[in-house]
Amino acid sequence: MKKRNGFTLVELLAVITILAVIILIAVIAVLPTNQKAKNNALTDEGKSLVKSAEVAYAANQGNMLDNESVCISMEYLKQNGYYEKGISDGYEGSVLLTNQNGKLIKKYAISNKEGSIGSSSMVDYSDTNPTFSFSKSENISNCLCNQVSKTDDLNGEVKSTNGSIASGVNQVAFYNIAYNSDGSIIDNTIASNYITNLNKKGDTSLIYDGTSDNNLRYIGATPNNYVSFNNELWRIIGVMNNVKGSSTSSSAGETRVKLIKDVPIGDMVWNHECTKTTCSQCACVENEKYGNNWVGSTTQRLMDLYYESGTADFMAFGDLYKGENSWTPRWNYFSFEYQEHSKKVHGLFSQYRNYIDKATYYLGGYTSSSSTDYKTMSRSNWYQSERSGNTYNGNPTSWTGYVGLIYPSDYGYSAINSSACSTSSLYEWNDSAYSSCLNNKWIKYNQWTMTPSSNDDGVIAIFYNVDSYDSVYNYNIYPVLYLKSNVKIISGQGTSSQPYQLSI
Repeated sequence: MKKRNGFTLVELLAVITILAVIILIAVIAVLPTNQKAKNNALTDEGKSLVKSAEVAYAANQGNMLDNESVCISMEYLKQNGYYEKGISDGYEGSVLLTNQNGKLIKKYAISNKEGSIGSSSMVDYSDTNPTFSFSKSENISNCLCNQVSKTDDLNGEVKSTNGSIASGVNQVAFYNIAYNSDGSIIDNTIASNYITNLNKKGDTSLIYDGTSDNNLRYIGATPNNYVSFNNELWRIIGVMNNVKGSSTSSSAGETRVKLIKDVPIGDMVWNHECTKTTCSQCACVENEKYGNNWVGSTTQRLMDLYYESGTADFMAFGDLYKGENSWTPRWNYFSFEYQEHSKKVHGLFSQYRNYIDKATYYLGGYTSSSSTDYKTMSRSNWYQSERSGNTYNGNPTSWTGYVGLIYPSDYGYSAINSSACSTSSLYEWNDSAYSSCLNNKWIKYNQWTMTPSSNDDGVIAIFYNVDSYDSVYNYNIYPVLYLKSNVKIISGQGTSSQPYQLSI
């Protein structure tokens, strides 16, 4: 019998078939394991992202109101040292933290080059086996979209309604989200909402003033109310209600944030526009009154120029009072410090004009009657008087414009909320008995207000206390304005070194 030296073709085909079946079975067995490994790896990374977000949130804000959410992008966490990976490493993601009746609900979405978790709907931190997709989502940071909506189950889920990520969204630190009772979104980065929430979270430097408008104001000697505006420091007076006069306000008015410049633009007269045509070129004679009508006054015209000046220095103060730009020549009455031609102050830069809108400023004045004598008027009395129809010599009761000055009530309400400061006359604040008021308020003295007398041509100025002066006296001018209702606070701590940063 002849000896065989190998396998027949049939035998080889049989062996190959058997091996192919074995390999196929192995591949089928390994694929789920590989998928699960990728799923587990990305799940672990997502949970690490959530922990980083919790640390970042605690360091920056600390607590949330009921039914409020905050969304934190992976890129922010990476840039600020909370998380190692990021977009440049092929990762994208975001975390949504929600305070649901005192319980912190944590959700995340994350992706890398292998795939994604939570690309269509963010997954809960407690989910040990979330759905893994092999296709990487382009909208993985969907909780940071400008347009968001709340799901019907009220579990804090936030989704994109337009399927796209807002421009620059991965640079956003926090996107605060809260909900009205009907489930609609409250954007807590809106400046008025942001400040209101600080009060709700226990900031004792913010109180409601109890007036008819119940404005929320910063009080005390050192509140953290600094804001970066016009490339310089300003301060937030408060959240003012029923503000009328803007291009978008209804008859009921709007809620808007009121600012005052941290340093004055100069020490000057309130009004030096002569009321008679017989004035000489350099000065009105002593018995010719200059008047306390804000409309058309020297200061009102200066505030208009301050708003309109744009990026250039709007005027050397000396030049202003020497008669350039058709201004009445009055520089002899101007503070010596600002008579030097080299000293210039810029007005509002063009980009910041978009942050403000017109507002109605009230011009009601005090009278000398016993009930409203300015020497006996408390801050609440002043608030009512400013909004009264009392004016002198037919002067207007209000003015609508962009930039004005403070009211005496603004000064009074910047002090602590004590019985002495609430009930005492602002005229008495230079008395040692009321030193607690004078030493515990943040608005500075030695400045003009825009409040006139209603029975003579005097104007209220603040010099420690609140008093009436002729309009040709020199006091500081601190511009005051109202932000548009849609301006946002996007970062900052409100300190002079880390002021709030605005966006629109």
